[in-house]
Amino acid sequence: MTDLTVILLTYNEAGNIEACLDSLQGLTAPLFVVDSYSTDTTLDILDSRGIPYVQHPFENYSRQRNWAQDNLPEATEWVLHLDAGERCTPELIHWLNTQFDPEAAVDGYMFSRRTIFFDHWIKRGGHYPNFHLRLYRRSKGHCEHKVYDQHFVVDGKKEAVKA
Repeated sequence: MTDLTVILLTYNEAGNIEACLDSLQGLTAPLFVVDSYSTDTTLDILDSRGIPYVQHPFENYSRQRNWAQDNLPEATEWVLHLDAGERCTPELIHWLNTQFDPEAAVDGYMFSRRTIFFDHWIKRGGHYPNFHLRLYRRSKGHCEHKVYDQHFVVDGKKEAVKA
């Protein structure tokens, strides 16, 4: 897989960033970290792992995500948006590396998010499966401009992936 970049936003994520980065091990896609001028040890952690980052002032999540997407150092066709508090499952990494086809007639993929509360996976009450669009063609999608509860939108065909 060469036509995909993972976009990761950070701001004072020292407590989350290592587990997030660990969950990406084995993924054969570049990582683009956009930091909002962290004042904790987030940048030290990124530096210790040799992960480059850029800093950009934070206005709100949708603007930061869209800025990141528009300013990729390598203009890949596909982007996968993650938050530092999120983890990719081994199944998702496997799907991205072996089954994701950038040439498929699909413009976006939705993944089911697992909500973890006090180290317990909440499987009921509408929390699972709960599909969210996170992987899409840059030319077809963006983060909607909302201050709260923003979502990614894609103009085109979407598919759900259980990974």
